[in-house]
Amino acid sequence: DDEDDDGDVASTSSSTARGVAKKEEEETELIFRLERHGEGWGEAVFPFLSVEHRPVQTSKAKTASEEAVASAESSKCGGHNRRGRTSGNSKYIQLEEALLGMELTEEEVNDVISVAVAWRVTEGGHILVDRRRRSKALKNVRTLVPFLENLGIPKGRAGIGSLVAKVPLLILCNVEGADSWDKRAVQLAAHWFKHGDFRPSSESSGDLKRWTHRVRRHKAEGKLSQDQVKLLELIGFDFGLGITSEWEGMFDKLLDHILETGHSHPRPVNGCKREVSLHEWTELQRIAYAAGRLAPCHVERLESINFDWNAKYISRWLRFYQDYRAIRAEKGTLKVSTLRPSSPDYAGDLKGRKFWMQRQQVLWYTKAIWPERQTMLREICFDLDPYSLKFREVCGVLEALQQHYAVDSMLALLVRLYDDLMVPEGGGEGLQVKLEPQQVRQLARWMKIQLVLQEGGMITDPGKKERLDRLGMQWEGLEWQMNFEGLLKFRAVSGHCDVPKDHRLSPWVVNMRQNRHDLPFAYKSLLDMVGFTWERRGAWSRMFNQLTAYQEENGHVLVPRESSNHLHNHLAAWLTNQRALWRKGKLTGQQISRLEAIGVTK
Repeated sequence: DDEDDDGDVASTSSSTARGVAKKEEEETELIFRLERHGEGWGEAVFPFLSVEHRPVQTSKAKTASEEAVASAESSKCGGHNRRGRTSGNSKYIQLEEALLGMELTEEEVNDVISVAVAWRVTEGGHILVDRRRRSKALKNVRTLVPFLENLGIPKGRAGIGSLVAKVPLLILCNVEGADSWDKRAVQLAAHWFKHGDFRPSSESSGDLKRWTHRVRRHKAEGKLSQDQVKLLELIGFDFGLGITSEWEGMFDKLLDHILETGHSHPRPVNGCKREVSLHEWTELQRIAYAAGRLAPCHVERLESINFDWNAKYISRWLRFYQDYRAIRAEKGTLKVSTLRPSSPDYAGDLKGRKFWMQRQQVLWYTKAIWPERQTMLREICFDLDPYSLKFREVCGVLEALQQHYAVDSMLALLVRLYDDLMVPEGGGEGLQVKLEPQQVRQLARWMKIQLVLQEGGMITDPGKKERLDRLGMQWEGLEWQMNFEGLLKFRAVSGHCDVPKDHRLSPWVVNMRQNRHDLPFAYKSLLDMVGFTWERRGAWSRMFNQLTAYQEENGHVLVPRESSNHLHNHLAAWLTNQRALWRKGKLTGQQISRLEAIGVTK
């Protein structure tokens, strides 16, 4: 009996232990969740609070099926964390599959969803999806693809996929709805994608053109939604003149002028380069008002101070602008050679027109043109890119030059071309190709224009972009490349890279010397190719000692320009600079004697 009692006690204790272990294994947690019942118009306004107990799920307790689901979801579209396994997750996956069907990459799909249907993306990369926007996108994306095909946008990554990646909010546009705004917006985006501008072609109806004018007016009146404004901004749509951040300050200046003079006609001021003068500003207000694109609140404020909408003084810029607008050809290009003389000063007027046109193009690619003037020029089809019709011809010339000089980038080619300008006529053994200074400047200008076009998102043709990549265009560091090309010009004229303190490049050159250890390797290599002096004190003697060592080792001073040897590049460029300074009579007698002693000639 005692043994039986002991067995009962042992079994009781073991069952109690198993119960405790089972309770520990089945440890639960209390979950509070807010849910909305229904969908669409039948969705509840207020969320419903649900409370439940569920087992605490640890990493060891995961089943094989749950692990498979987790791994499948983590592999979807780059592994971005989403809302979790909810009832709407299948719709999320359907939207992803629809976007992947446009041949978008997984990263692009996540970007499109983040912009179009997410109401927030957390710091950890969690995409918090707006269910209403997700349902709207899933419904509209199915009709968007055939609609874009009818507009001439091909399927695939280079067509519809590329457009949606650039303008994610297009998947929210209902092209079959009663509201025509979405349809017109998609049409405008397709036109921009194909042509790179917002000028409706003659083949299309005038409805789209009238719609763009109406959109500008609604933007000025504050009638566009945030999504509508953002969609148009993604394609670089210009909302019109007269609405700038400096408007209030210029209005105060105009008020002071009226109080002092009694009229609203400030005279033109010559020499105002970067800042808009008061006369130019009032001129822009009158132009915007005549075009019906000045904000009503601005019209009201100007009329409250008795602003005269009729111009009394016309600036020189506006005179040329009106002249261009009056005599331009049907396609928007000015055929100067076909103009008939209307006055004895025809030759002077023609020269002035050409200079004015070239000046606007230079201001545009140097990013010094006023945005208001740029908008006015685009509206009259002014071609800001003077080489737009010669793209293939210029690329062919550059490819031949790169093959001749054995270089693989545009900047390295410009260095070699400017080097040739420093060689006198008849000099330079083996020199078979030498361009004129004007031709070299034109090629440099063409390169800068392509950089500005790319930065502004105006290179939409994949073939053009691919060919520019083959030419070795560097798309980053636009300002650095502009300054480097300016240094090449200075070196070609002066024979060295030591710009004076009053030169516009002086701050940039000083910055290069101070931060030489932090510069990218490509930048340092390019500066070495032009003989840039990193330390001015003792630089001449240091480079001469390197040249002497090269002469003792090789028996001559014909330093090759080898792209693989950056020390030779720097030494050869320095030697080219010394020969140019020698010919200009800017070397001392001692320096000339030392160079002649090792066999250096002019």
